[in-house]
Amino acid sequence: MKTQTCLPAAVLAVLGFSLPFASRAQTAPAVTAPAATSPSKDETIVLSPFEVVPDDIGYQAGNTTSGSRLNTSLKDTPASISVFTPEFLSDIAANNISEMLAYATNVEPEFEDSNQGYNNPTARSADGTTSDFRVRGIQGSFAVDLMESTAPQDNYNVERVEVSSGPNSVLFGLGSAGGLVTLTTKRANVYRNKYTAKIQLGEWWMKRYEADLNYALIPKKLALRVVGVDSSREGWRHWDFEDFRRGAAALTAKPFTNTTVRGAIERGTFQRHATWPWNAADQISIWRAGGRPIQDTFVAATDTPKGLASLGANNRITMSEANNTLYNLRNKLQSAGLGTNQAQTLLSENDLPMAYSINGPGSRFGQSFRNYQAAIEQRLGKDLTVELAFLHADSRATVTSWATQGNTISLKADPNLTLPDPRDPTKTIPNPNAGRYYIEGTWQPDAATFKNDVGRAMGAFQHDFGKWGLHRLTGLFETGKTYREKRDRVEMLVDDNNAPLVNATPENAQNQLWRRHYVTLNDFTTYYQGNPALPVPTQQVAITTGNTTTIKNAHYATTPTSAAANNDASKQTDTLMLAMQNFWWNKRLVTTFGYRRDQIVFKDGITERLAANDSRVTSKQRISGEWEPTGRFNRYAYSPTTHTEGAVFHFTERYSVFYNRSTNVGPPRFDRTILPGVPPPPTDGNGRDYGVMIDFTKDGRYYLRATHYETNFLHDTPIIPGGVGGGNFFTTAVANILGHLQNTGRITQAENDAHTTFFTSFMVDVVSSGEELEFVANPTRQLTLRLSYSHTQRGRANYFGERDPWLTNFEAYAKSKDPGTVIPATGRTVAEELAFLHEQIQDNDDIQVQSYGTRPHKGNLTGRYSFSSEGRLKGLFVGGAYRYQSHNYTQLDLRETAATFGRKFYGQAIQAFDFFSGYSLRVPWIKSRATIQLNVKNAFNQSRVTVGRYNTDFSGYKRVYLQEPRSWRLTTTLDF
Repeated sequence: MKTQTCLPAAVLAVLGFSLPFASRAQTAPAVTAPAATSPSKDETIVLSPFEVVPDDIGYQAGNTTSGSRLNTSLKDTPASISVFTPEFLSDIAANNISEMLAYATNVEPEFEDSNQGYNNPTARSADGTTSDFRVRGIQGSFAVDLMESTAPQDNYNVERVEVSSGPNSVLFGLGSAGGLVTLTTKRANVYRNKYTAKIQLGEWWMKRYEADLNYALIPKKLALRVVGVDSSREGWRHWDFEDFRRGAAALTAKPFTNTTVRGAIERGTFQRHATWPWNAADQISIWRAGGRPIQDTFVAATDTPKGLASLGANNRITMSEANNTLYNLRNKLQSAGLGTNQAQTLLSENDLPMAYSINGPGSRFGQSFRNYQAAIEQRLGKDLTVELAFLHADSRATVTSWATQGNTISLKADPNLTLPDPRDPTKTIPNPNAGRYYIEGTWQPDAATFKNDVGRAMGAFQHDFGKWGLHRLTGLFETGKTYREKRDRVEMLVDDNNAPLVNATPENAQNQLWRRHYVTLNDFTTYYQGNPALPVPTQQVAITTGNTTTIKNAHYATTPTSAAANNDASKQTDTLMLAMQNFWWNKRLVTTFGYRRDQIVFKDGITERLAANDSRVTSKQRISGEWEPTGRFNRYAYSPTTHTEGAVFHFTERYSVFYNRSTNVGPPRFDRTILPGVPPPPTDGNGRDYGVMIDFTKDGRYYLRATHYETNFLHDTPIIPGGVGGGNFFTTAVANILGHLQNTGRITQAENDAHTTFFTSFMVDVVSSGEELEFVANPTRQLTLRLSYSHTQRGRANYFGERDPWLTNFEAYAKSKDPGTVIPATGRTVAEELAFLHEQIQDNDDIQVQSYGTRPHKGNLTGRYSFSSEGRLKGLFVGGAYRYQSHNYTQLDLRETAATFGRKFYGQAIQAFDFFSGYSLRVPWIKSRATIQLNVKNAFNQSRVTVGRYNTDFSGYKRVYLQEPRSWRLTTTLDF
């Protein structure tokens, strides 16, 4: 990691960027583009009902399209919608969705901490993201121009950001019940020319350059807008980085007064480090305390207390990066962790600070993406407007990331006295790295392809019927097809015949390649688990199967990790949506109704193992037994309907009340199955909001919205106790019972097969309720404030509710066949095994229904003061923000013998202070306005490491949250 630049140097750099403009302007007159013609006072501008008409003052937004799909005042919208105004986004210097949502109402990041597992952050996957979030404690999602996209979100091409909390069928049919962040991209403006250039420098070698050029080629008729960004930065953790380059162009044409044609295209590339968001687990402490033993023999009774453990009798091919050599470490030793907490406790920061990523230089994510769209809008008379649009998004992503063994990555010591001789694997040599620390793991080179095409037809009708009120109706028909391809692979070894080296199943653990990286003590830049970019040598290794040892040449290869990991899937959606907004009694009562019907056909690809006689195998292009798409699909069809109903009643110009209820449907997870071995159904979402709005001064300068909400997310399948490809306690118990009944002659093999079940996931509901408050104030022309507060009660319910009636019927069947003898595998009778199964279900229910990760209270306060428009301080502004999230729920102590049995454990609150200051001035010689702004985030360096989950005996941390330490950004903007 480079040495950090200092702030004064950055200031000089920005001034240096600006001075050449000034010096050239002093020697020659500025050349400016022809000014576009602004509309005259008497000219009527035809406004689109589908676009927001900006009516923002400071941090107070005026209008939205998220409540009814039509441009509507927020005061007349019963749905819970928050808008980030351009001034607010500029003040907090937010460049992407994650930085924005840190200031949103009732929003928090999602690190998989809401599940009991808390092991698999999505940033490690080719189809994952670093910006997962929860709204109201439930997973949220985002859309660009109301279309799904996998491109990373950046504000360089964003005109407007709205957060719709809770389910909302008017906006989306398939989506999360938590809420939706809608991003509207920039469009060309035919009425004005505007050019903006921006440079931003910041902590950790951040460099960001933006340009936004809008030019009216034919004033009032044709305009072109070109935007672009080039950004690079390192992170506060060593090895972190993020680089991207992207650009977009938009065209707007108005060939006739009532006709608007738009088109846009965007392309970009994105690269980042794929990181495990904490440090390594401790598997050195006991070995270190036990005198750092070095030996080859292992006796569990005497060596386990010394911190030693065996790697086991299976073949385990490991490449040492110290000498680029393969070793079979079968029956060799490793150091062990903290007793019963082995591999469950993170290292102290004395042994490995959190400021160092343990995934190293080879853990990288890369993505290329493209989006384009075209639309034509036609106004038919004064009341009717129609729009036809086509939108496309596609992306291709690759990642080389770690595969966790036992859901952990550990720092270990090498206690082996000798190793197999790489020149003659039947012999041994002294271990050159005996006693050294190392981190190791297997690696997964994954790829994902995404494509989404949407055709959309919308119509909007509005008419004022006088005493019968103003009524607005919008209708939408949309057809879309989404295609996803997954190619998740793992590094492995094959023999000279391109067959798996050890086990006939290619992805079997004995075929996988381990990479071991020895560290340099206390040089924490070397503490990482290997570098998958290093080539793997072709080398002889000794493979032992039973009592037979064979010398084989080992060659590098990769193979799919499972059937679901090498898969194609598509979704065809045909949507009909109707929404209505009605203004009654001189606009004192506003009602909103929405109905949506989606006809959805999912096609989930079928994969099969390649046969040994397949031509691709015999030609050595592929590996015998690896998973391969067949081109055939399982087809699933759904026709969900969703709805929304709401009302706002304005008692006076100051006081209003509102009520809204809505539903939505989420996509099913086809990589999982539920009892009795079928795909899970789509998730359901429902919610209701009600509360008050107060405009204290009747002019919007002091505006408050207080909401009580209830949001439910039903039939989710996040729980996979045995992994996607594994079994679980339930299927194991059923198999034990059926096996025993067959072995005792009570049932036949056919009866056994008929009652055998295999599934991977358990269903659970998420329920959330609470209060939200937003207060925006503009007390003077110089001061603007935004305050938000939320209280959330989040829980989980109905764990494994799908077990009945299957379990009830199976119990009756098993008891009717019970021979009354003991099952050898368990030492229990059939009746006792069934009772024990119910105990396991209850124990898991106690674990799974906990509200993991919940932070009940959240609050943000942001303010900006601009000094007087006259005098020496003219153009100066200062401001800041305070961000707070209360302590998180970590887990329940379920140790029956512990004094704290039944106690709920919590983590620490997270808070941060941010400050910003800037100066804006006219630069007459280049006819522009220049603004220089400094932002300092987390100014007091608070909440850097807080607990996310404790280990099993609560003696240490198993998972943590990391908050970025104090950082600064300096932004210079030139507006022409």
